[in-house]
Amino acid sequence: MSVESIQKTYAFPDFLTGLAFVNRIAEIAEQQAHHPDVVLKWGQVAVTSYTHSVNGLTEKDTVLMAAIDELYKSQEKTEMLGVGQKFPEFNVTATVSLDMKDAFTQISNESFAGKWKVYFFWPKDFTFVCPTEIAAFGKLNGEFADRDAQVLGGSTDSEFVHHAWRTHHADLRDLPFPMLADVKQELCKALGILDPNAGVAQRATFVVDPEGIIRFVSVNDLSVGRNPQEVLRVLDALQTDELCPCNWNKGDDVLKV
Repeated sequence: MSVESIQKTYAFPDFLTGLAFVNRIAEIAEQQAHHPDVVLKWGQVAVTSYTHSVNGLTEKDTVLMAAIDELYKSQEKTEMLGVGQKFPEFNVTATVSLDMKDAFTQISNESFAGKWKVYFFWPKDFTFVCPTEIAAFGKLNGEFADRDAQVLGGSTDSEFVHHAWRTHHADLRDLPFPMLADVKQELCKALGILDPNAGVAQRATFVVDPEGIIRFVSVNDLSVGRNPQEVLRVLDALQTDELCPCNWNKGDDVLKV
């Protein structure tokens, strides 16, 4: 006979973050003297709670799972992924064309396999600083492509808002890279870049190697635009796999030890 229980699964970008969450669950369970069943897998933690003595649910289960939910929400707000961590799994709709017949496509972390990837996020469409950055990345797209790198821009706006913005902004009409629509905010939350006050994507940039490992991260204030040329310079340095000094540029000598 099946046992009535509360079952929930929590997603994480990597195994170690999930393991840390399991350890925090153990602390809460010890405090409440009520221990759930926990299964840790790569990228997720499954939690099942029921009261063994009655072979079903009691108030203890409800209180425990509520505490675990709050723990997960607090981690969503505070933990930002950094260098050396795996870029999280995702699957979103992206705007890739002005022609409504083929304007949208699905893009995931498995798209553009074998390439370096440059992800950059902006707070909102139809704003003022954002299009200057997006257009600048567009102008350098050929340079990134020459380095076998795929540029992907994104925000929490929908694919239809992206399409409308591109349609009505001269500098964005011919963008050569996808605009990711993270409308559920799942990718921004997984990356830890959802601004806690504005509720939008922070002005964050990630350079990810062909194995899906984050090799560079930067975040600007919402009011300050990035320098895409600097992102290209860092990509050049990373691809040398050598020691590159301050202000190093492609073609300069690397450090020899």
